[in-house]
Amino acid sequence: MVQKMQKIKNRRGMTMAEVLIVVAIIGVLAGVSFIAVMNYLRSMAQLERDGIAKEIFVAAQNNLTAAKGEGYLGIGGEGGTGYGTPGTLTDDADNDVYYYVVNAGVITGSGDEIFPLMLPFGSIDETVRAGGSYLIRYQRSSGLVLDVFYTTTKASHKRFNHTLKVDEYAALMGVSGSENKSARRTYTDKSVIGWYGGTDAEELATITLQPPVIEVVNAEKLYVNVTDPNAGKEGASLRLIITGTLSGVSHYINVTDPTQPVVLDDITTPGGHFAERSFDDMPIGTTENGFIPGEDIVIKAVAYSTSALANISYSAEKTTNSLYGSVSDSNGDGVPDTAGIGNIRHLENLDRTVSKLGANDEAILDTDRKINISAAVQTDDLNWTSFAEAIGTKNVQIHQCGDDTGTKAGCFFPVTPDYLLEYDSQNHIISDIQIDHAGDAGLFGAVTEAGSSISNLELKDFSVTGTTNAGALAGTLSGTNVTNVIVRNTENDLAATDVTASSGSAGGLIGSAAGGKFTACGAALTVNGTAAAGGLIGTAAGKADIKACYAAGQTEQGEYYKHKADGSRDQEIWNVKTGDSGTAGGLVGIAGDTQIAASYSTCSVSGSTAGGFIGTASKDGSINTCYCTGLVSGTADNAFLGSTTAGTPSLTGDNYYFQIINEIITTDDDGNITAITYKEPGLAGVTAIDADAQTYNNFSGSSATWDQAAAYDPELVKYYNGKYNLETVYSLYNQAYNNSLTEEYFAAVHYGDWPAPEIMIENTAQ
Repeated sequence: MVQKMQKIKNRRGMTMAEVLIVVAIIGVLAGVSFIAVMNYLRSMAQLERDGIAKEIFVAAQNNLTAAKGEGYLGIGGEGGTGYGTPGTLTDDADNDVYYYVVNAGVITGSGDEIFPLMLPFGSIDETVRAGGSYLIRYQRSSGLVLDVFYTTTKASHKRFNHTLKVDEYAALMGVSGSENKSARRTYTDKSVIGWYGGTDAEELATITLQPPVIEVVNAEKLYVNVTDPNAGKEGASLRLIITGTLSGVSHYINVTDPTQPVVLDDITTPGGHFAERSFDDMPIGTTENGFIPGEDIVIKAVAYSTSALANISYSAEKTTNSLYGSVSDSNGDGVPDTAGIGNIRHLENLDRTVSKLGANDEAILDTDRKINISAAVQTDDLNWTSFAEAIGTKNVQIHQCGDDTGTKAGCFFPVTPDYLLEYDSQNHIISDIQIDHAGDAGLFGAVTEAGSSISNLELKDFSVTGTTNAGALAGTLSGTNVTNVIVRNTENDLAATDVTASSGSAGGLIGSAAGGKFTACGAALTVNGTAAAGGLIGTAAGKADIKACYAAGQTEQGEYYKHKADGSRDQEIWNVKTGDSGTAGGLVGIAGDTQIAASYSTCSVSGSTAGGFIGTASKDGSINTCYCTGLVSGTADNAFLGSTTAGTPSLTGDNYYFQIINEIITTDDDGNITAITYKEPGLAGVTAIDADAQTYNNFSGSSATWDQAAAYDPELVKYYNGKYNLETVYSLYNQAYNNSLTEEYFAAVHYGDWPAPEIMIENTAQ
C-alpha cells in the first residue's frame, strides 16, 4: 500500500511556482520571437522601399539626362521656376542642389515644371509616380540626381514635407547611404524609409536603347503589335502609352510579351471593349478608364530601363480611332460626327450597348459634346465569315458592354442606335449574316429617331429570326428614309425561310415601318410573319412613302411549286407567308395609309388575309402604276389587294396583276373539269396583264427592251438569258411621273424569280 501511494504522489501536477516560471519563459520566448519577426518584416519593407527608390532614381536620371540634352530644362536661363526647394545644407547653395517632394500625387508648391521632365507619365509605375511619397534630391545645373528617399503614404507613416526645415532635411540626409539601413528602418516615428543614390548610383550600368516599333491594326479587333529591339539588355522594359485626343486622358500598358498583340477593343470578349479596357496604371477595382469611346487615340511605345542608366527611346506615334476606321467632322464645328465603317466591329460599335459610344459625355448637351456620331459611311464590303475567321471561331459571340451574355453565338447582334443616324454604305455589300435575336431583328434592330436614313447598301445571304419584328435591313423603322437598298441571296433554297418574326411583322427588307420614305429598294427573300408579312415590308403605317421598289419571289422551273420527277406538282412553297390569323402581301402585308408608286411584286403569298401586292390597305392609302404576278392563297384572298380597312385606297395610273397564275379549277364528282375561272384583283381598276395577247405583249415588250435580271431559278436563267421580261421600277417610274430616276440604283436589276407562263405553256405543248 505504501508503494502504491508513493506512485500516486509522484504523478501530482505542477506547483503554482512552477506554472509561473513556465509562463514567464513562454513570455520571454514570445517576446524574442515577436521582435525577431518584426525586425524581419521591417527589413523586408526597407528592402522593398530601397528598390522603389532605385526605380525612381533611374527613371528620374534617365529622363533628366534626355531633357537636358534636348534643351528642355531651362538650366542656366533666367526666370526658371518649378525646380522644387533649394537645399539648406552646407554647400547646397553653392552646388545648386534642389529637392523635389511628391506626396500621393501632390507636387511641391514651388511649381511643377521639373516634375513632368523627371518623371513623365509612363516612366514608372503610376501607383508610385502619382501615389507614392518621395523626395528627389538633384543638382539643377547638371541635371544629376543625387538621392531619392521613398516611404509609403499611409497616415500612420511620416510623409515628407514639401518644404523641409533645416533640421528635418539634415536628419533625412543623415540616414542616407548603404551603411545606414538600420537607421532608415526606424526613422523618426518608426516609419521605414527607402533610399538610393551616392556611391551605389555610381555603379549603375550604362546601356543604349533602340526605339521600339509598333504596328496598329484597326480591324476585327483593335490591337497593337510591338517589336522590341532591346530584348536582353539590362533592365530593358517596354510600355505602350495611349492618349485620347478629345478626353486628354492617358493610360499605359506594360508590354511583358512583345510576341503577343495588345488588344484595345474586342467586342467578342467580355470586358474587352474599349470602354471597359483596364490599364496597368488604373487603381485596382476601377471600372471607368476615362476615355471617350469613339475618340481618336494616339499610341506610342517607350523603351526604358529600370536598373541601368539609359536613354529613353520612343517609337513613332500612331493615331487611330478607338471604335471605327475613322471619325471626321462633316460640318466644321469641331465635333466628330461621322464614323468610317470598314468591318463588322466598326458596324456593331454603332450600338451604344456594345460600345458605350460617347459614354462619358452623356450628361453634356449635344451642342457641347466632344463627339456626337450622327452619320456612318461604309468604306468596304463586310462579311460575317471573314469576321469569324479573323476572330478564330465560327461561334464568335458579340458581347454588350457590361453584359457577359451577349447575343446568340455565331450570330450578328442587331445594331439599334438610340440616336439619329445617317448610314451610307456607298454601294458596298454586307453578306453572310445570321441573326437570331430576342426582339426586333435585322441588320438594324430598331431605328426610331426621326430623320435617320440608310442608303446605297447591298445585303446578301441573310437569315433573320426575331421574336417581335424582323427584316433583313431592320426589324423596326420610324421616320427613316431608305434609298437604294437591295436584299438578296446568292442561290435559291425554296425549303428555307430567310426572315421570320415569331410574334410580330416580317418583311424581306423591313419588319415594321412607321412613316419614312423607301425609294429604289428591293428584296428577294422568303418571309414568314405572325401578325403580318410582306415581300418588302411587313407592316407600313403613318403614311409611309414607297416609290420604285419591288419584292421578288423564288420559283422552280418557272412555277411556285416543287416538282416530282414526272413534273407533277408536289408541294406549294410560299415566298411570303403568315399564320392562321395573319395578313400577307407580295410587297406589303399591312399597308394602312401608305403611298405606293412605281413598284411591283413577283412573290407568292399565303395568309389568312392575302393579296398578291398588298394584304390590306385603307382609304387613306394610294397605289400608282404598280403590278404583281404572284400566286395567292388565303381565307380572304385576292390576286392584287387582299382586303381594305375603312375604305378603298385611291388608284392612279395603269396597275396590273397576273391572272393566269391564280386560276380556279372546278371539277365534278368524277374529277372532270367543269370550269376555269380566276381570282379577282380585289380592287377595281386593276387590269390583268394576260387578259389578252395584245395586253400581255404591250406590257412585256420585246426582248430587246427587257432589263437585266439575276434569277435564282436555273430555268429562268436559261430561258430568258439573264433578262427580266416584265417592267422594272425604272419603266414604272417613268410612267408614273413622266420622268426618269436620275441615279443608278440596285433596283435597276431584277434580283430573284418570277412566274413564267411562257415556260409552262411551252413545256405543256411539248
